[in-house]
Amino acid sequence: MLRSIDSTKNGINTIVDLNDALAHNMANVNTTGYKQVKLVFKDIQQTAVSNIKSDKEYFINEGTGTDSIGSLSVGPLTQRSVIDFRQGSIIETGNTFDLALNGNGFFKVRTPEGEEKYTRNGAFTFHTNGTVTDLEGNYLLNQQNMPVVIDLQESRTKDIIIDKQGNINVKRGEPGAESFETLDTINIVDFANREDMESLGGVYFKPRNESLNPQIATTCEIVQGSLESSNADAVKTMIKSIDAMRSYESMVNTIRTASDTLEQAVTQTGRPISS
Repeated sequence: MLRSIDSTKNGINTIVDLNDALAHNMANVNTTGYKQVKLVFKDIQQTAVSNIKSDKEYFINEGTGTDSIGSLSVGPLTQRSVIDFRQGSIIETGNTFDLALNGNGFFKVRTPEGEEKYTRNGAFTFHTNGTVTDLEGNYLLNQQNMPVVIDLQESRTKDIIIDKQGNINVKRGEPGAESFETLDTINIVDFANREDMESLGGVYFKPRNESLNPQIATTCEIVQGSLESSNADAVKTMIKSIDAMRSYESMVNTIRTASDTLEQAVTQTGRPISS
């Protein structure tokens, strides 16, 4: 009885963890470049069920003097969380500095304090000093690991064309005699083992092993004038949340039933029957 309560309690704990992850995903279904979080579960080591005094010699464990009659799981355990880096939908916006990544890769940005992060959120803003930042004020970095700087001169932002490889080109000259000048190249990187990436909250990531150097992404293209939507599906996430709540209620009822049975065993077993 106590064992069933303990295993059910472990199940409830994993359901709570799952609901937290689902709630986080649901809150970010409209967040550009968001990657949903999933949980990996495992059984807590199984407990051997033994019959101490047994005549079945072929089941006897050497050195224990017990007869193993099976095993019993004591419930699930949340092992770790993983980030689902599957591609989100690409939505056209028409804005010059809205950049979507099609394929495996990350933008590299740097905070004003100097911390480097990686993101799939390509909603950038151009400033009059020529720098390009995301909505949090982090600088977009180029292939020299320096902030991207665009010298427009007499050109306008609508004259900026960012190609699939991340080259920032600006149209110069008078109508009919235009030429394009490449000003900088955006740093698009990838990691050999994306499972090693951890979330910094929201849409930012970094490798758990800081010694891992990112490589230039070879299977990723920039789509200018578009953004990558969240890969969290609102309908599927809601269905999973409802299923988790039903499982939670079922486990609570199991504990309640076991508790009532245990209470009866303690308070009524051995009580003399009144005549």
